Amino acid sequence: MSNLHNEFTETRLRLEELLGEGDERSAGELAASMHASDLAFAEQFGNAP
Repeated sequence: MSNLHNEFTETRLRLEELLGEGDERSAGELAASMHASDLAFAEQFGNAP
């Protein structure tokens, strides 16, 4: 697994944790952020996680 993929996975897990913790940002904003990350990952690696 590449370093970029590891960083992506760690970031995604942290976003999921924040959703569960009731972060000050809305769940919708975090979900949109996660979706944008998924799209960026797909563009970089050619498929979605």
